[in-house]
Amino acid sequence: MKICVISVNKNDYAPKRFREEGKKRGHSMYITTWSDLVCRLDKNGLFLGSGNKKIEDFDAIIPRSPNFTKKRKGKKITGRFGTLLRLITEHSKKRGVFVLNSKFFGSYQSLNKLAQQFFLLNHGLPGLDSYFFASKEIQGSKRVLQFPFVAKNTNGSLGLGVYKINSKKELHACLKKSSKNQNSLLFQKYYKIAHDYRVLIVGDKSLGVMMRSASGKEWRTNVYLGGKTERAPKIEEEALVNLAKKTAHKMNLNYAGIDILKDNSSFRVIEINSLAQFKGFEKLFPGINVAKEVIKLAESEVRKLRK
Repeated sequence: MKICVISVNKNDYAPKRFREEGKKRGHSMYITTWSDLVCRLDKNGLFLGSGNKKIEDFDAIIPRSPNFTKKRKGKKITGRFGTLLRLITEHSKKRGVFVLNSKFFGSYQSLNKLAQQFFLLNHGLPGLDSYFFASKEIQGSKRVLQFPFVAKNTNGSLGLGVYKINSKKELHACLKKSSKNQNSLLFQKYYKIAHDYRVLIVGDKSLGVMMRSASGKEWRTNVYLGGKTERAPKIEEEALVNLAKKTAHKMNLNYAGIDILKDNSSFRVIEINSLAQFKGFEKLFPGINVAKEVIKLAESEVRKLRK
């Protein structure tokens, strides 16, 4: 097969691993970046590709996150190519090209943190107590949550743009920063936990359950921020996997990392990662080859399309 991987950076862990495992299985692997893609609409139709490649030249497309953050003149600039991902999904569907998570991306460019919590509530899945205020003035005046609580950039990732708010002073500082960066904030109840969980789903199966704990003075558990990982206790694994599978199924995701916390005796979904990172997962579970499993999923889906 000919497989195209689209990433923010060709040298990131995931695209390199996909290329490595794809080649081992005899596939032709092509790695490109979101910023290298060209979208042209003219009398000849739609041309969507990178360099001299077209999307329809491939059998399968594996997109990585279209979100990116760059530093320019000392300032962080964030952006996303979500619309381009939606175009690729629609274009590929008409030409019999498999796109990872195509059913999801065919319905949504993505679901930010606010939309995810609404989706969970709407489908009877346990999420987090959440609040959103369109007005910055209302954000600063409404007292629906007791300190401490959590404020999140609705489009953030990797634990970035997530703040634990302990006082009115910290709240105003957070609101000022978010207004300056033109970010929307989602407010959530602070659940006092020692750890949370990441379940990685590929197809209709779980590859394993990772337990993540914060490191040092950091309260966030994200591996990107130095969170420590270990295998989840066997006694909790079944319930975690069942919730993760149900969540991924409801969202039409055939690849996802589902983040879950334990609130007293029940589990709640923190977040759904439709293009989850897996470097920490492969390190914790050296016997589980995530990249290989995704390539195998693509092979299976392409065979279905060819029937």
